Amino acid sequence: MSEHPLVRVSTPADLASAIPYLVGYRPSDEQFVVAGVTGGSITVLGCATWEPSYDDVARDYSRPALKGGVVYITDAMEPSEPNSYIVLAYGPHARDRALLVGSQIQELTGQDASPVSVEDDGAVSRFD
Repeated sequence: MSEHPLVRVSTPADLASAIPYLVGYRPSDEQFVVAGVTGGSITVLGCATWEPSYDDVARDYSRPALKGGVVYITDAMEPSEPNSYIVLAYGPHARDRALLVGSQIQELTGQDASPVSVEDDGAVSRFD
């Protein structure tokens, strides 16, 4: 018997529903989850808090501030050798945050990163 339970997910909604059980809590609106996928199986999960800094000049959240968290997660996942990633972001800014984190993962790793938003009402959307 495997020391890790096997959970089958086939849609982004399935994965979003399983996350609280897999990580031990429901991520808040200020967090995102990155799933590393190897050979069609999720082999590693990482959670981080959304901590970008506000750029007064550009009047936008700066990408370099967030990139540190993304680098930390992708470096921690490297031993599992994921060949793609799924990014789940939560709350009212979920879509924009999932797209931003996904694009940063693609820049850092050269691997595909599928962004998924989990809205406050439970609606789940995938953006390719």
